[in-house]
Amino acid sequence: MNTNGRRYEIVNGPNKDSILDSFKYAFTKNVDIPLTFEIVIRYLMPPSHPSAGTYMPGEIRNAKIHSVAHEDGSGESFNLSGCCESDDEIQGIWEPFRFQAYYHTKTRKGYIIIIDK
Repeated sequence: MNTNGRRYEIVNGPNKDSILDSFKYAFTKNVDIPLTFEIVIRYLMPPSHPSAGTYMPGEIRNAKIHSVAHEDGSGESFNLSGCCESDDEIQGIWEPFRFQAYYHTKTRKGYIIIIDK
């Protein structure tokens, strides 16, 4: 997996059927199944603070899955790659990027790497 880029923790995302449908129709012109992942931009409190875990939320939107690979034998963990839109650290300018991700469909958690252009 390419590790050159910005890495974010995924705290919520689509279910397994949506992931597989997005992959299945990624290159079909008349079907569009974009996905959204909720991510952590940054944590607002240090781990020792009583409000530890509070974070600035962000999102990766219009993700289209181009590749799906099983990460383990569970049938719920996947390595994904594709393209998406990111607002580049909450600057309000949405731009297209490539991404790679590890995602667990039961917990709906993982991480995503926005690959630098």
